[in-house]
Amino acid sequence: MSGMVENCPKISQLFFENLSDNHFLKAPITINISLNAVLALTATLGNGMIIVAILRSQNLQTPSYLLITSLAFTDLLIGLVFHPLLSILNSYYLQGKVHEVCRMTKPVIFFGVLVGYGSMLMVTCISIDRYLALTLRHRYNVIVTKKRVCLSIVFAWSSVFLLAILNMPEELFDIVFVAESFILLVLFSITCVFYIKSFRALHLYTVQVQAQQPNPLAGNFDIVKYKKTLKTMLVVLVQRYSKYLCTNVEKSPSSITSPS
Repeated sequence: MSGMVENCPKISQLFFENLSDNHFLKAPITINISLNAVLALTATLGNGMIIVAILRSQNLQTPSYLLITSLAFTDLLIGLVFHPLLSILNSYYLQGKVHEVCRMTKPVIFFGVLVGYGSMLMVTCISIDRYLALTLRHRYNVIVTKKRVCLSIVFAWSSVFLLAILNMPEELFDIVFVAESFILLVLFSITCVFYIKSFRALHLYTVQVQAQQPNPLAGNFDIVKYKKTLKTMLVVLVQRYSKYLCTNVEKSPSSITSPS
């Protein structure tokens, strides 16, 4: 098997080395296979229904919901492609099928980067969109148009596709991995900054409204609803980044988890 492993990509060799040196990894990998099978079903059904609901409702054809649709599409790809690939790859590891593992490693990395960073970019775009919706208010619909949001989504997907392609050459893998970690840090920082600015702007706006009218629901801008939206997106942010950071901590089958 050692001769076959040497012909594998560098990351595959690391996987097999970890698996052969530590038999305790086999139980977590088995659990990982089962979890990915379940998550594949829930991610596909859940996000599929979200996309259909948004596309069928004219009231939801807004720039904000376009970003949410793109995020849901990313999660749909995770359920349809990434989770099944992980289950198959990990099952090959358990069976010691070196050739199959070598053949599937790069596709798993490609789709992992594609959907992972696609998800992070969409979360960042949504954080910027929420801040603009709060600060621009009546000018929001004029400045943030569907055309501009669509162009932003196309640019985001083109960027992550290029990033995923750059992971394919063996000689670029280490450099690209460092670059990806830096990009992840930048996206996380931008997202946090805009959510902090959104909460601060919302607090200032709440103080101004309450000085004029005690009931925050009496105005045209629903402060309570917007605050709940920000808190929900903050939970989504923590959930996605915590799982995706775990994926990048160690390149071993036991640490391959989904970013969804």
